[in-house]
Amino acid sequence: MTALPKASYLPPTAWRSREPRVPGTTVVLAIDEFVPGADVYGGINSLEGFGTIPLHWHDDVGEIQYVVAGHGFMLDVDGNERPVRPHDVVFSPAGPSGAHGFRNASSVPLVILFFYPAAGGRSPSMHIIESPA
Repeated sequence: MTALPKASYLPPTAWRSREPRVPGTTVVLAIDEFVPGADVYGGINSLEGFGTIPLHWHDDVGEIQYVVAGHGFMLDVDGNERPVRPHDVVFSPAGPSGAHGFRNASSVPLVILFFYPAAGGRSPSMHIIESPA
């Protein structure tokens, strides 16, 4: 009989840095493929002051984003910008219609906790929508 994974305690000292996919961001993973039994991928994304995470979308999985600190704007596929601040939640469904991004409106980092359902804790795809020239 195969032993089932047990509950894991993951203090910040156990989190791993990930190479950022967007300039001006710092990403630290709290849970990924290195956590036994994880079918979740997530962590903290810190966006530097006045920075932007461009409009992008993910194949096959939606993303839950929780604003921890800072304030700015959530960008959507229709060109809308909605203000975000601590304790706001953004849900972005999978596919191009769920395209989303963020713009930091201050000099302090916009800090976002993010999670995806992810088989085996593997990182989802990311498709950046290029800005019109």
